[in-house]
Amino acid sequence: MSRCLKWRERFVGPPREPPPKALDALETTLVQKYSSGRYIENVGLRATRLVVAAALAGRLETTKMYLSFLIVPNRNILRQAFEETGFVLWDPNRKRKIKI
Repeated sequence: MSRCLKWRERFVGPPREPPPKALDALETTLVQKYSSGRYIENVGLRATRLVVAAALAGRLETTKMYLSFLIVPNRNILRQAFEETGFVLWDPNRKRKIKI
């Protein structure tokens, strides 16, 4: 169970565990956003996948570290993908959303 990656069903209610279909939708959205540019940026896509994987594993400090490594365009893509699919990076210690 992920402590750092939460999902809001239709953007209402408290964040909860993401279902597998929502994770597939997040992956599809990330790939589409990276491929819609002038070129496919494999390094940026891998870096955002690392953030999502660390959050799924429940590693708060690792998630924050990988998030700090992302450059601004990659952060914007991750933020847009999270908004479109209803995901939230969650800080379980402070019980609030992590700002991307």
